[in-house]
Amino acid sequence: MPPSARDSAAGVHVETASDLPGGISPLAYSDRRAGALVCSWAAAAPDPATPWLRPAVWVGVLPGSNPDAFAAVRGEWGIDGTPDPFFSCPDFNKATCVFGGTSGEYQWLGSVSTGGPAAGRDSAQAVADSVRSAVTRLRSPAPLWEPQGGSLKGVTSPDGFLPLDRLEAIVGDGALRAVKSEGGEYLVSTLGSSALVGGYWASFADHNGDGLGIAVLPGGAFGFDDRQAHPIPGTTGVHAVDVGDSAVISVPGSTVPGDAGPGKARVLDVKVRNSWVQVDSTTLGDDKLIEVARAVIDNLS
Repeated sequence: MPPSARDSAAGVHVETASDLPGGISPLAYSDRRAGALVCSWAAAAPDPATPWLRPAVWVGVLPGSNPDAFAAVRGEWGIDGTPDPFFSCPDFNKATCVFGGTSGEYQWLGSVSTGGPAAGRDSAQAVADSVRSAVTRLRSPAPLWEPQGGSLKGVTSPDGFLPLDRLEAIVGDGALRAVKSEGGEYLVSTLGSSALVGGYWASFADHNGDGLGIAVLPGGAFGFDDRQAHPIPGTTGVHAVDVGDSAVISVPGSTVPGDAGPGKARVLDVKVRNSWVQVDSTTLGDDKLIEVARAVIDNLS
């Protein structure tokens, strides 16, 4: 789209911005794993105290189709029903307009934010129309890239990592239950791509609420490398451990907007078989994190 269209929609001149995935989860990289194109432009926030409220234009195009995840994204953005394409400047956030749709073998999403003043519907609609026009001209996408040598198996449910009784035996804290997992309101991948690449995460807890989280991104070793090169600000306690091809345990900094404090969970990140496995917990020590990771890797190999 022409720069003038982006600037008009954002209300100020916006420059190309980093599209480094946020958060600690491997699934933040599933859009890249699926071959998505993500473009972002932004300007400085009007108020330095709220840097996340900045004028911005964001667009993502995903090869492939995942209707359930796409419906979840629409729902999280406050879109009622199943309009396709959709365009909305919701009342609960008048500074932002969101849009998206399916065109051929692609799903596309985007947003425009002014960082404060009410967004202009006409200029935001012009951005949406430009994206839709470009996507409709794309050729069919190539098959999903697979790394040489293969990768770990994908996961589609919490017990796909390990049978629950085996996980309980390792953790040793009594009965565990899955409390959250990838999908719906807990969808991590921005474009809903996780199911297309076998990516999944789940958290488990005992009766006290203590537990752990597990995630896998098959073929996501590149994401492991990228996150190690660009750690979450405030990350502490980084040390290597002997798991897989490369592994580190750390306490990542907080990823909550406006909270620059330290994180709370100890996180084990493992690169193995061209994939990325992660185990995190606020209560487990290094030895248990490693034991869980090794069992998961063995089960998915």
